[in-house]
Amino acid sequence: MFSLPGQSTGFCAFTEPILRTTGLSRTTFSTMYMTATILGGLGILISGKLIDYFGIRKSLLLALPLWVLTLLSFGSYSSMFKVVQNFLSREVFCIVFLTGCISMLRLLGQNVLPLLGRMQIVRTFSSREGFTIAIYGTFVASTRGIIPLLMKLLSRNDDWEHAFRVLSFTGLILLLLVFFFFHDRSEVNPIPCQPKKNKCIQIPFASKRQILRTPVFWCIASALCLNEFIGTGTAIHIVDIFRERGISENIALGTYIPLSIFSVISGFPFGKLVDLGKIKLTILLMFLTQFLGLVGLNFAQNWGCTMLYAAAIGSAWGAHRVLLIVSWSKIFGQERIGEILGIVYFLSTITGAVSVPLMSLLKHQFGTYFVLIHILQLIIISCAIFCIKKFPKFGQ
Repeated sequence: MFSLPGQSTGFCAFTEPILRTTGLSRTTFSTMYMTATILGGLGILISGKLIDYFGIRKSLLLALPLWVLTLLSFGSYSSMFKVVQNFLSREVFCIVFLTGCISMLRLLGQNVLPLLGRMQIVRTFSSREGFTIAIYGTFVASTRGIIPLLMKLLSRNDDWEHAFRVLSFTGLILLLLVFFFFHDRSEVNPIPCQPKKNKCIQIPFASKRQILRTPVFWCIASALCLNEFIGTGTAIHIVDIFRERGISENIALGTYIPLSIFSVISGFPFGKLVDLGKIKLTILLMFLTQFLGLVGLNFAQNWGCTMLYAAAIGSAWGAHRVLLIVSWSKIFGQERIGEILGIVYFLSTITGAVSVPLMSLLKHQFGTYFVLIHILQLIIISCAIFCIKKFPKFGQ
């Protein structure tokens, strides 16, 4: 919950204030955001192995001070510029400074902190992970609906630096909670699941090369990466996308409230499906919700279609949360879950990073975001067909 400022749905409220106060173009900002996200994604490849080695508690105690420092640094943009203004122009400093801060936000908020919390759930609740993740999603998705409007409130009159300084206290609170209440004994050893009727049969995980050759990996990864592409790209440009349909900024950010509600509700049936081993069905339903969400976004000037967008994309995030966390332990076991998730987080992070400048570039080229949205719909259909044909029988 505290890591949401580093995720696209939390950061989206800062896009317009940063553009207005720094004078950066939307294309420059999008390229900068992509670069920072890729840097954050590269970091998670190493972090996954380190988490497996050090354990969850020690990793949290190392990551949280960095998280607080990153938020405080982001909130000190003006002060730091005054120190270096004799040596660097505002534009150069802005690009370098924001790229560095956002890369750390993305590494910690998008990858490391959520990964640590999710790994703890998988290791503790070995047979009911899907249902437990649905409960976890209730808290995370609830804050996801509130965070954009809260951050807009904190950055009133474009004072986004103040917002980041206030948010740094959440990192301190979480650090104290972990230090006093989360002990090494909380990290239970992975419990092997015995295959049961209607359950997935686990595939032993050997190496990165081996997992990248399995069709089951690409079926799940394609669904997760597409969701990350849609979620990150639309989140960073959400105000401008809805503005193109004649909808105000407040309503655009407000759509995250019903979106988060549907994310919470859908997490329970999707979690149950995955617990029953119905991973293939979950993936196909996720593709369906993504497709319907883009249909709703395309006709967002209609109130009903706006709600279709919120309901469908929210449901896709409910499925995304369960598949991202639970499916890998069901199929590949729990022994090296940090390394596996590191690969998946890296791929989805890169996909989300590319979406931001690509949307901006196509908007500049064609004058609309919806050319890319139609292309995405075709890609979703293609991935669904691939999943129907290639997903192994044991996952059905």
